[in-house]
Amino acid sequence: MNDLIKVGKTVIGEAQVQTVSARELYEALGLDAKSFSRWAEMNLSSNGFAIQGVDFIEFCMMQNGRSLVDFALTIDFAKRLSMLTRTQKGEDVRTYFLECERRALQPQKALTPAEALHQMTGLMVEQERRVTAIEAEVLEHSDKLKRIESKQQAFEEGSKFFTIVGYAVYRGITEHLGISEASQLGKRATALSKEREFLIDKVRDPRWGRINAYHESVLETVFEELLS
Repeated sequence: MNDLIKVGKTVIGEAQVQTVSARELYEALGLDAKSFSRWAEMNLSSNGFAIQGVDFIEFCMMQNGRSLVDFALTIDFAKRLSMLTRTQKGEDVRTYFLECERRALQPQKALTPAEALHQMTGLMVEQERRVTAIEAEVLEHSDKLKRIESKQQAFEEGSKFFTIVGYAVYRGITEHLGISEASQLGKRATALSKEREFLIDKVRDPRWGRINAYHESVLETVFEELLS
């Protein structure tokens, strides 16, 4: 029998039970992809006949850099939701869950020593993969923190920051600077500062209030572009 939905195991209450993802169940039932949140609210969060911590638990997962809410549903509860759909797909999913439960109740054949070793090796490889991924993520965050700290240190040690007009005066090139040019230079300096991961300071201007001040090297680049 083909796997319609991935069945895993989750601790709900005090027991480890077979569960499925609410999002995967929703997709298998052929429901409108844009209406999952409303479906989850009606059938899970606001369902007086569903008990969180008994029938399901809520969790968050990362997908394409975004945090998404999902739910781990017990097989029994997932069957009930499938029956409510009253479609052929709903009946197919319910039948699939019944087969999963039947398989789970079948006595498990004892593994041979070679099979047990193979299974243990697979588990160790997967665990090592997860540890490596976590270490890489920690290292990436550490590198980002070091870059931020180094830029903050440079700022605190007196690196030169100027407003657009202030830098023009400092360089003696105010004749090239009108309101329109200053606005364009400010946009370019903001983009370049983010690209180079430089801090953008804020200073008070008597006419415009608080305005941006940029690192000298950023302003040097954008003014060279203006004059070229």
